[in-house]
Amino acid sequence: MSEQQTSVGLHAFITTCRRNGVDDTIIRDNLLQVGWRKDVIDRALIGNTPIPIPQEKEKGSRWMWDAFEHILLFISLYVLVISVGSVFYTLINYYIAPVTEYYRLYQSLTSMVAAPVAAILVSFPLFVFFFTRVTRRTAQIPEIRSLVVRKLLIYGTLIVAFVTSLVNVTTVLYSVLTGEITMNAVLKMFVVLILAGSVAGYYLIQVKEDATIKD
Repeated sequence: MSEQQTSVGLHAFITTCRRNGVDDTIIRDNLLQVGWRKDVIDRALIGNTPIPIPQEKEKGSRWMWDAFEHILLFISLYVLVISVGSVFYTLINYYIAPVTEYYRLYQSLTSMVAAPVAAILVSFPLFVFFFTRVTRRTAQIPEIRSLVVRKLLIYGTLIVAFVTSLVNVTTVLYSVLTGEITMNAVLKMFVVLILAGSVAGYYLIQVKEDATIKD
């Protein structure tokens, strides 16, 4: 390797370390430990123009805003998923026995789905807005993947999706074993599995991507 290539590599290493907030003293110590000469290191450090590091207050404010957007994203996601599930539950109750007659006699379909549909109309645009912003920001700044709030929300959502699916499947299997299974219960189970599975599947992919980028 030529001296020029070696110098370029050393400067690139110093630039990367400074960009990540590593102090020059630590950079010098690390380079000395792997065999670089002190005079070469000093020249490289002097020749490398330090990259301005954002002030802690500015970084903290930026991360707080990213965390806030993640919270709003997941709130809108939960409202959207629950509302969609509620609409399907209502349709199943209205059209499938054994509760069809009750619903048709005492309530209209429009009145039953009005609340969840209204929630969908509000939460869906919000979800799309925050999902787009968070996805774009994460692509631009990979460090966002390390946000504690993001990890808590993702893993919390995976746990909720798993527990909800487990409870529904267990309930249906219990109905089968006791001979009380109904078409309503089976259809509702599929609704839960599709919704929970879709959300869990997407965020499992995110977890794998986080691990890949970290590695």
